[in-house]
Amino acid sequence: MPKCFEQLSAPLPTAPPSYEEAIANTGGGPVQQSVANPPYPVGGPAMPMPMPYNQPPNQTTMPTASAMYPATSQSTSQPRFNPEPSSVSQPEVRVIHQHVAYTLGPNPVKMSCPSCLADIKTTTISDHQPSAHICCIVLCLLGCCLCSCLPYCMSAFMSVHHFCPNCKNYIGTWKG
Repeated sequence: MPKCFEQLSAPLPTAPPSYEEAIANTGGGPVQQSVANPPYPVGGPAMPMPMPYNQPPNQTTMPTASAMYPATSQSTSQPRFNPEPSSVSQPEVRVIHQHVAYTLGPNPVKMSCPSCLADIKTTTISDHQPSAHICCIVLCLLGCCLCSCLPYCMSAFMSVHHFCPNCKNYIGTWKG
């Protein structure tokens, strides 16, 4: 048997102790906490101390308003900030870039360029969608050779690409 198990000679308890057994282990009486040693961290002298439960409140044990609320005290001799510029924290600035959907149409649009931030009127390049070519071939096969040029005249088969004239950056495409 390993040595770590040999040290445990007493049997392990099967249940937690009862209330009476737990009270008997602490001295038999109710638990008394002194104010000099509270169970929580204590702040500076301006932090009010809690009153003990077994004392009735009177004027000598009540903290004053300036002790309870240090921000409302009339004393202005202490500064509320650290005047050293090396320890003053600078505010954090976050720049958030959002993708903006532009309402583009078949004609040039006046807008602010997202790349160079200049006020521009977009330059456009028109292009026919592949469905216009397919529709033209289908009309020719059906015998309507004179009507086969109609898909190239309709805006439903057009796509217009918008560019910035300043920085030549692509902005978006309008599809009819």
